[in-house]
Amino acid sequence: MVHWHVCTAGGGALHRAAHTCSSRTETLRRRAPGALKVPSGDVSNPEFARVQRVQQNAVEDVPVLVIALVLSAMLAAPVWLIHAAGSVLVISRLGHAFGLASKDGFSPGRAFGTLGTLLVYLALAAALLLRAFDAGIGSA
Repeated sequence: MVHWHVCTAGGGALHRAAHTCSSRTETLRRRAPGALKVPSGDVSNPEFARVQRVQQNAVEDVPVLVIALVLSAMLAAPVWLIHAAGSVLVISRLGHAFGLASKDGFSPGRAFGTLGTLLVYLALAAALLLRAFDAGIGSA
């Protein structure tokens, strides 16, 4: 049984977080009063480069992990696992974004976000492998 409500809620939250990063980048780039008025891709301004890195970091991880969450639901992984992975992912990505946006170098939010995202990657990879082999997908 596929728990689509779980996929929809988690995917919606992650999409909103990624959209917020994207709109903040665009606003800072050219639209807002006092905007930096920099062309797309220009990283000569340190403030804009940091905001752009926040967006790019979200784009690197979120789509892959949302697909893994959907596949977990399709393979009937336990609901608690999907909820836990989705919750940790949302909290981790938000912590990472705020930590990376706040300052250069080390920040607790960035470290927490990176660790949380890595744990979600590992948990979903293990769950998908176990469910795939349990369902006989890997057998000849």
